[in-house]
Amino acid sequence: MRKSTIKLTKHELDVASDTIYPQTKQSVMLKLQQLFTACGQKLNQNLAYQELTASRQFKITKGEQYKGMPYMVLDTPQIKGPQVNFVLRTMFWWGHYITCNLIIRTDNLSAHQEYKGIRKLRKTYLLNGSDLWEQDLDSPAFTKCSALSEDEIKSVVQSHTYLKLSRKIALRKYAELPKLVDAIYTEWLTSLSIKKGAD
Repeated sequence: MRKSTIKLTKHELDVASDTIYPQTKQSVMLKLQQLFTACGQKLNQNLAYQELTASRQFKITKGEQYKGMPYMVLDTPQIKGPQVNFVLRTMFWWGHYITCNLIIRTDNLSAHQEYKGIRKLRKTYLLNGSDLWEQDLDSPAFTKCSALSEDEIKSVVQSHTYLKLSRKIALRKYAELPKLVDAIYTEWLTSLSIKKGAD
């Protein structure tokens, strides 16, 4: 019988022979799920959020392969079909960071949307690419709002079906997550001119 030509490196063999990594990963994901649940509950009490939707349902999903890494997503409100009108998406991306994302159809914004408010958003990125579910804020698909003029922001918003705002939260700030998520989404929701019943 011929030996396989597939070879594990010493590091790969050490990891495969040890139970610590999968046990640690399971523990991390469980604790993050508890934190994400707390975030969903906190957002349900947020007055700016309550003004936009009567829904109090949120959904947490997990996966293994966002650009090769495990991830966890909190959607508030829960996405129930292929049509997304408005969602606050919080995502943990293993080995990287947590992101807050506001996704809204641009026809749910008031015709008198003030773009200077978006330009002033702190540490916030605007999606100027076509992939609505892109989460890598270091990719060319994102530009910091503060680096764009009001006219450039207006042009991006008016030429896309969706507006997407995103912001990073460092993993080391995990314990503050419900408070940080609530503050970031409040800032965004109160800076946008969103039509009532956008969901």
